[in-house]
Amino acid sequence: AINQKTFLITITINKAMYRIMIILVAGHTGAQTGAIGVNTSNYGKIDEGYETIWLRNRVAQILNEKYGCYVLLDDNKDKLAVVIQKIKSVVNKDDVCIELHFNSAKNSTACGTEVILSENPTDEEVKIGVQLLNTTAKALGTNVRSIKTERQTPHNQLAILHLPCSSIILEVCFCSNLHDSEIYFHNREKLAAALAKQIALIANKL
Repeated sequence: AINQKTFLITITINKAMYRIMIILVAGHTGAQTGAIGVNTSNYGKIDEGYETIWLRNRVAQILNEKYGCYVLLDDNKDKLAVVIQKIKSVVNKDDVCIELHFNSAKNSTACGTEVILSENPTDEEVKIGVQLLNTTAKALGTNVRSIKTERQTPHNQLAILHLPCSSIILEVCFCSNLHDSEIYFHNREKLAAALAKQIALIANKL
């Protein structure tokens, strides 16, 4: 069982217990609520709605049990506006919010890992974005694509990137690409461990 607070319950925070709070958000709220990837020979398809929750929970579990990090998660039920409202009610500028996604494209050759930041990111957000980008690509063996700003995406503006704390969107890989999908499934435990270690470094727990 994962031992952490969630937004589903009332949160009592003792800021003396930690320097930086980590918020992990699954980009979707359950199976078939996000992109559905290509079929792999051994693992089936990446269901973005399911995999973002699995990866969020596994990273949170390692952060909590191995590194003692204080982790908050979204509850898989709230609409994005409610999640953002709840995050804003508990964070300060030193905290870090990471939202997890899997990319998808009509062009099945599109592949690799990306990070998305606000149009005017802070130096700290750029630093964390680069760290998460490189950590993910190294753990999975994906290509490092780029760090994009929100206006370089089809959505133009992404509300999760406008919080009173450092905010980063991690696009783990392309579920529409066969190779990306296969190496994700093969290495997802390795990825969770690597992300947890890097986030623990960010939170000054290592």
